[in-house]
Parts: sequence; structure tokens; C-alpha cells
Amino acid sequence: MNTQTAIIRRCGAGGMFYLLAATSLLLVLLIAADGVRKGLDAIVPNYYRHTASLAIAISEAAHGTTGMVGLVEVEKALDKSGYGINPNRELMAVLNAHPEQADAALRAAADLTIADRSKTFGLALNETGMIDYYYVAFKLFGYHVRSIYALYIGILAVMAFCFIGSFRHRAIFIVPSILYLLLLLIDQDALRSSDIGFGPLTNSRMLPFLSLYPVLYCLTLVGSGRGFRPIDAIGAAIAGLVFAFVVNARTYAYWQAGPLVALVVLIVVARLLPWRLPLRAHLSRLSVYPVLVFALSAAILIQNHHWRRDAVVYGTATFSGHGYWLAYLVSTMPSFQWLIPQLERDSGVTIQDSDAYAGALLRIKIKERGERLEDYLAGDYWNESKRDPLARQVVFDLWRQYPGIMIEHYLRALAPVGINLLKELGLIALAVAAVGIGPHTPLLWLLRAAALIAIGGIAGAIALAAVGLPYVVPAARRLSALVIPVALLALWVVPTVIVMPFTDTRLVESASTFTDPRMADVNDAVWLCLLICACSTRLKLPRAFRFWQTDQNKKRVLPAKI
Repeated sequence: MNTQTAIIRRCGAGGMFYLLAATSLLLVLLIAADGVRKGLDAIVPNYYRHTASLAIAISEAAHGTTGMVGLVEVEKALDKSGYGINPNRELMAVLNAHPEQADAALRAAADLTIADRSKTFGLALNETGMIDYYYVAFKLFGYHVRSIYALYIGILAVMAFCFIGSFRHRAIFIVPSILYLLLLLIDQDALRSSDIGFGPLTNSRMLPFLSLYPVLYCLTLVGSGRGFRPIDAIGAAIAGLVFAFVVNARTYAYWQAGPLVALVVLIVVARLLPWRLPLRAHLSRLSVYPVLVFALSAAILIQNHHWRRDAVVYGTATFSGHGYWLAYLVSTMPSFQWLIPQLERDSGVTIQDSDAYAGALLRIKIKERGERLEDYLAGDYWNESKRDPLARQVVFDLWRQYPGIMIEHYLRALAPVGINLLKELGLIALAVAAVGIGPHTPLLWLLRAAALIAIGGIAGAIALAAVGLPYVVPAARRLSALVIPVALLALWVVPTVIVMPFTDTRLVESASTFTDPRMADVNDAVWLCLLICACSTRLKLPRAFRFWQTDQNKKRVLPAKI
């Protein structure tokens, strides 16, 4: 009898594994199909950082340059089609709609015969990681515009396989991967079928969505409470490489490493200090080895990336590419729009976007100091090593002169996170109420899903799935081991927003119709953590609201042994 039960349980676990593994891979395919359906797979964002990186990547991949330096002749060839250093938005719109023309432009630049290899240029003012991204995409998939999106989907598939490989015998821990992919699919589906705004997912400003996946994998390894096997070490190393690959292109994503650092500190403190800490027993069961492998792998790639940059061309660049204080200054634009006419008069700059706003403030500060603008330039561009300290001084000036407005600025930055948190908690509360009403039969589960979809759309259905999972699959309770790691990820949002109070900085659309992706990945992190926590326990209504249920009505949909 015991032998038969053991065989059934092994078969059940195997069936669950194949179901969850297939679901995660299916979601990767759905993300790819949705991107192709909307034409997002053929879009190159019409920003300088992307088109310049494109020219440098082709120079390295096809013409053998090094040091993240591009050939001027390659840039000029791309400029004819619209992919130049100064992007031609009209021509690029045509290329986005006709991928075959985009492929021809890329192929022509790759096949170009170079007459003068001494004429080169570097990427100014921005992170250089997109050069590596385009380089790898073209090397793996050829000089096609769709290669850029194919690399993104390939990275998602690799991380999905990392989850599948590590949790072959504890399949329930694949659920966080499925939740992440669901949220990413929803995020992509909300993007426009054009380059307006910050789409597609391969836009460097959207890449923090991607780096959240390897961080989630590492947190799951830490909390799963299993031995750290070679396959886990390989997965953690791959996750670290993916994370570093993203942060080289978008250093803002570094915030996602904060929970990993905090987790290591808490685990070490819980094990070493003699007195008892709250949750000490839970922390002591967690493993630091996945984080160490993750950090070592990421550090090696990040260091290699910066070591490969030409020392002369990038002599004045900051480590991050985007100066912190400049980004902070840019983020204050929505709070000081009333000051723009005066800034335009004092600086002589026409302010049409956030970059011009920051430039005007910097120019005014230079005049106040009695210095020359030329002293802060390196050729035709800002000297990054001088501009960021100047931006820091301007930020301090704003705090001294307008403390009330700066505090309001922080409240504006925190508001989207707080509002979304309330919405998400409300959906989970509604899902708990729906699960608590009536017996757990298939028909009523369908009715609950219909009601939650009518109220909260797809997010409502996901909330119901998370709350209902422990009732359908008792093994979901094992996800309670992830509560501490994912809670740290959610809590880390608060210092992140305080340190980087980014908000919508555009003048064209209202904030009510647009969410800055730097906030969106923060929102996704919080929502993801709430869903994982909901999956880990049977949330119930207070007893007074469950008076109509009998023990007979509370039967599981699936047998307990599965």
C-alpha cells in the first residue's frame, strides 16, 4: 500500500512538473507571437542611444573595430535609411513598417567597403550596453532587424529553462516564473504597435523588465530550501550574466540587486549573532550561495564591459553612462513646468523635452558661477565627469529654494506605486471573497473567474488564480519559503523611489495615460511579490462571512495527494 502511494505521488509530481514547464515555455511563445502580431519585433527606437549603438555594433561585428568604437562610414550608410546618429523619424517609421527595407539597410552597412578606418566615433552621453546587445543579436541571428527581438525572446527562454532545470523535483517553484511571464505578456500587450512612447520591450528604457527575471530566479533559489547543486550554480551564473547584460544597457536596473544584498546580510547576521532575531529560524534555512554565484558572474561581465571601452574615446564617461544627479534633475521637470518660460529666457534654450529642461538649468548655473560653457564640453558633447557634479549642485539649489515643491515631487513619484498597490490589494481581497463563497467546484471556479475578469480584467483573473492555487494544488504551500525573499524585493521599492524619484517627464501626454517604464518595472515587482505570497497560503474571509459553507462544500477540486 505504501509502495503504491509512493508511486502515485511520484507520478503526480512528474505530471505537475510537465504541466508547469510546458506552461512557462508556452508563455514565452505567446510573448513572441504577440510581439510579431503587433509588429513590435521590427521596431528600432528612434533615439540617439539606439541608432548610434546600432552603427557601432555593426562596425564591430562586420568590420572588426574594438573598444565600442564605430566607423563614420558605417554611420553615414545607415543615415541614408534613417538609422543615423541623428535619427530620421519619418524614414524610421517606414523601416518599422517594412522590415525587408530595414534588413537591406543593415546588410548594406555590414557589406560596406571601408575606405578610411581612422574616422571613428564613440557613444556619447549614454550607457554603452546596447552596443553589446545589438552585437550579440547580429552575431547569433544575422543582420536582420528582427534579430534584436529574437535575442530578447531567446533570453526569456534561457531563463525559463533555468527555472525548469533547477526545480525538476520541486515543480511548484516554477510558478514564480509563470507569474512573471504572465505579467510581461500583459505589459507587452499594452504597448502601442509603433515606436511612440517607450515601446518595444527591446527599448533600453524597458529592459529593467527583463533583468527582473534573473533576480526572481536567484531569489527563488535562495528561498526554495534545497541543496545547491551544479545545475543550480550554472543557472545562477547564467542569471548573473543576463542581469549584467541588462544593467550595462540600463544602469537604473541596479536597484533590483538591492534585495539580494539585503538578503545576504540578513542571512549572515541570523547565523552569526548570538541573540535571537525575528524570523531567525526562517533566515537560517536560506542559502547565500546562489547570490554569491550570481554576483560573481554579474561582476565579471560588468567589469569586462567597462574594460573593453576605448580609454580615449570614453575618457570622460561616467561609470553608469547616465549620471545619477542628471537623471534626478531631469525627473523634476513635471514639478517645475511653471518655471519653464523663465528658464528659456535666462538660458536662451527652447525647452521642448526633459533633456532641454536639464540643459537650461545647467547653463544658468554655469552663468551664475561666471564660467564658460566650453569648459564643460568634450568636443560637441557634455563632459560627463563635470556635468554630473554640476547637476548635483542644481538639485541642492532646488531643495534650498523650493523645499515644498521638491517634497511634492516625491509624493508624485510615490503616488503611482501606492495607487497600484491599493488596486492590487483590492483585487486580491476580491479574489479571497470569491473563493470563500460557495463550494469549490469547477463550475463555480468558472463563475468566479468571469466575475473577477469583469471587475479587474486580466489582472483580476491572475489574482484569482494566485489565491485559488493553494486550494487546487496543496503543494503551493511550499511557496511560503519565498515570502521573505520576495517581501524584500517589494520593500526595496520604497528606498528605490526615494533615491530615484522618476516620473513621467514628457509634455505631450498627461500622466494619467502614461506610466514611465522606470515606474512600471517597480509596479510589476510589487504585484509579482503579492501574487507569490497569495499563492503560498490559503487566504480566507473572516469566519463570520463563511457561515454558509460546510465542510462538505470545501472539498478540493484535485485530490490532496497531487
